[in-house]
Amino acid sequence: MNNFQGTIIIIGASAAGITAAKTIRKANSEARIIALTEEPHFPYFRPFLTEYLCETSVLQKDNFYLNPEAWYDDNRIELYRAEKVISIQPTEKTVTTAKGRSISYDKLILATGSTPFVPQPELLERENVFAIRTMDDAKDVEQYSNSVKRATVIGGGVLGIETADSLTQKGLHVTVIEYVKRILPLQLDEEGSEIFQGIMEKNGVELKLGTLAKEFSGRERVTAVRLQTGEEIPTDMLVFCIGVRANLELAKQCGLQMNRGILVNEKMETSLSDIYACGDVAECGRNVSLWTIAVEQGKVAGLNAIGETAAFAPINYPTRIESFETKVYSIGDLGHEAEAKEYITMRRRIPENLIYKQLYFRGDTVSGGVLIGDIKKSTALSRAMNRILSKEEMLALMD
Repeated sequence: MNNFQGTIIIIGASAAGITAAKTIRKANSEARIIALTEEPHFPYFRPFLTEYLCETSVLQKDNFYLNPEAWYDDNRIELYRAEKVISIQPTEKTVTTAKGRSISYDKLILATGSTPFVPQPELLERENVFAIRTMDDAKDVEQYSNSVKRATVIGGGVLGIETADSLTQKGLHVTVIEYVKRILPLQLDEEGSEIFQGIMEKNGVELKLGTLAKEFSGRERVTAVRLQTGEEIPTDMLVFCIGVRANLELAKQCGLQMNRGILVNEKMETSLSDIYACGDVAECGRNVSLWTIAVEQGKVAGLNAIGETAAFAPINYPTRIESFETKVYSIGDLGHEAEAKEYITMRRRIPENLIYKQLYFRGDTVSGGVLIGDIKKSTALSRAMNRILSKEEMLALMD
């Protein structure tokens, strides 16, 4: 059992922050652990928020909250909800909250997450414009969507697709605007995007691809979106789903080195001693915002904060989507570097069942793959990544 006996403050209580707290307590029974979050709610599984838009009973799922309420007291995790940290004093090793609370630390872990990117932030002041990041955001969208007929989603990535699916299930006519010429451009290859686009259109979604939202009509509320092409789309509500930006205010204030996120090494150490960062706010190589990455980085930050040795090793993290009654799984390099590298592919498509499978090889090793409709081989595909496969193993993945 680890013998660190100091105070560890964790700012942020989502995937990275709560995982750090859980990892520390599992390894150490003596440390004082304090977790501070701006949100009034107990920590929850953020990927459920888009499902909440059409099914509010998701709040009653056993796994909606990361831990039972009693878990925090049982494990002596001091959880301060609705407690925004406004400043860090690294020399004095204290943090100050908006409520006037000043708390000293021996080690500090920043897990402050990210905020939705909205190119024109002032649009969020209009009553029918939204971005989803918190439970309260999701509640606002769900409530507003109950009384309208048309919704426009800006962004054709994972969050945009899931949002469009939920609003469609509620009976809204949904338009998705995506700057790239295809849906899920980071997660699917071109043929996979084409298949999924067809599935969305069969479910009544109108797609506007390869164009931008240029103007927004209306004062108190947006009534129409004018595209770069000049087309105007009437709408009753607007949801931005075009990515996130790391919450860097505290990092700037205390002088941490940053780029798009707080710069960290493989131990999640920042440029200042005894301060760690993990999750969406951290930048360790590629700055990718995924729940699974946040969890792994939280483990590493927690262990190193108490003097153990752990390192974050980026791997190929998969994307799983279940929208429009279709399961999608993708992992790795799907031919995105075709100009620089040569790929060999194996493909299987059953159009009548909306099943599509494609594996990508560089040399003799699997570099990536996409599965649509039938993803029962997803675990086997993950295990096959960067391995040389026999002909029998290749055929088994396509079965």
